Amino acid sequence: MKKKIWKVSNALLSGILTLLGFSCAGSHERELDMYGSPSASYRVVGKVTDESGKPIEGIQVKVMRGMAPDYEVFDTVETDNQGNYATKQFEDMDLDYDGKIAFIDAEDNANDGFQNDTIFVNGLPRVQTEKGDDAFYSGAFEITANHQLKKK
Repeated sequence: MKKKIWKVSNALLSGILTLLGFSCAGSHERELDMYGSPSASYRVVGKVTDESGKPIEGIQVKVMRGMAPDYEVFDTVETDNQGNYATKQFEDMDLDYDGKIAFIDAEDNANDGFQNDTIFVNGLPRVQTEKGDDAFYSGAFEITANHQLKKK
């Protein structure tokens, strides 16, 4: 009797597993893993000038993220002869990216000497440059960070 119950239960379980296996095999589309935090990509652009509005060449611009005192530097670029700069695009960052940007007048450049300064990203203009996927990727954004430096 026990042997018969065992065979029937094994047959039923095998049948159920077979049906479940076939029902899962119907779709071959890739599904996104929907866990974690929504993300976006960012690029920081801007122009560095002196107090009179003249562009400053050779200013180091460091884009950072994190919390004080442990900021992580994502990119360091230098202003061109028009005072403009643009970082690379940072992938998979938090949707509410909030970091800081340091403007550093290196000792070996031809400037008369400007005070180093830091600004926070929060509140700077953001423009969407690429649409997201309507899921967890919100798209690409460009943050504009124009800044004036004071002479030493």
